[in-house]
Amino acid sequence: MLKKGISQKLWVKQKDAVVGTFLVGNAFVWYLCAFRFLQDAAGSEGFTGNSLILVLAVNFFGVALSAFFVSSYGRFKMRLAFLKYWVLTGIMLSLVFLFINLPGFVSLIIVAAVVGVYFGIGMPTCLGYYTAATEPQNRAKLSGIIVLLIGLGFPFLSSVGTSEAILTAAALSIWLVSAFVFVVLIRPAEKKAEREDSGSYLSVISNKPFLRYVVPWLMFSLVNDLTVQINTKYFTSSGFPLFFAQNFILIENVLAGISAVACGVLADRKGRKRLALVSFALLGVGYASLGLFSGNYFTAWFYVCVDGVAWGAFSMLFLFTVWGDIAQRKNGEKYYILGILPYMLSTFAGLSMGTYISANLLESTVFSFASFFLFVAILPLNSAPETLSQKIIRDIDLNSYVNKAIQKAKKENAKKPETYRR
Repeated sequence: MLKKGISQKLWVKQKDAVVGTFLVGNAFVWYLCAFRFLQDAAGSEGFTGNSLILVLAVNFFGVALSAFFVSSYGRFKMRLAFLKYWVLTGIMLSLVFLFINLPGFVSLIIVAAVVGVYFGIGMPTCLGYYTAATEPQNRAKLSGIIVLLIGLGFPFLSSVGTSEAILTAAALSIWLVSAFVFVVLIRPAEKKAEREDSGSYLSVISNKPFLRYVVPWLMFSLVNDLTVQINTKYFTSSGFPLFFAQNFILIENVLAGISAVACGVLADRKGRKRLALVSFALLGVGYASLGLFSGNYFTAWFYVCVDGVAWGAFSMLFLFTVWGDIAQRKNGEKYYILGILPYMLSTFAGLSMGTYISANLLESTVFSFASFFLFVAILPLNSAPETLSQKIIRDIDLNSYVNKAIQKAKKENAKKPETYRR
């Protein structure tokens, strides 16, 4: 009876973690696809340059302002109940893409604002539920699965394209329907947000471990997004094979999805900090190699592999894992909002400033600066504490040692003669 109760309790925890993982992955895929559709729609309507930047800025500020407002004033205690209604609203809201082809710049601005506000309202609660539903010793593995889900779901869903508004609206609606059906069928437990566990944004910003992780994450995000266009220019104009030049981003994304899961397993065993330090160092070496050995095919492959693996590790750590660790048992909404903000800010900066950098700066100069800033980013991270409890790391090492000892004893016992064993 006791054994049955323990197994049932473990199954309940696993259900909650699975649902939290799927909800986060589903929501981010929906938003990234909606963001891509907005970009494509703006391009098809002839809106480029400052007009495109304005559309994306409206979307970005819609996400940020609504997320800050909800987490500060309208936070929902019953997270799962709210998320069900949020997903249902998103299914209806996806139909707004039917009107994205209406003539006029104003309609595109309105759609960008609506999409941003919708995602900003639900994203903090979704991540708060994920934090409450996952245990620290399993969070990195599950975060790696989220990154893999995004890596698979985003290209699949965005492949529908924006040539037909009906297809766009249907794809986004069906994607959210899958999330609603999943939650209804699995029936996870509610994870309440307690008021006494809610801190202010000032307390989050003044948290030294948070600052020592968020500053390197901001530097990486800016370096990564500001160099995207010059990377594309470099790989397409250096005489590399056509397949490699056209598909290096796809290769990086595949590596990122695979490495996110592998790095998640490693981060749950050995901790987060060591993995982040190694990833920063490797990526810095990758950019330095591009600056020193420009046009070298082997160097290009080395950078693509390093960048893909590093991006998988960083997205797993800095989007979905570290902030939940730092928040501990407190409500993690504010930590996640401030932790994800560098990613969104750098995306907008890359779209607005990346073209200027690509057109006016030498590739070797940009790669050298990128390498320098990535090595500088290691300094605050080096003094940061490990966010995975040392007790958890010791327990994992002890369990691993005991299991190996048991397996070794079984093998030795199997080799002994039958009469001797008796």
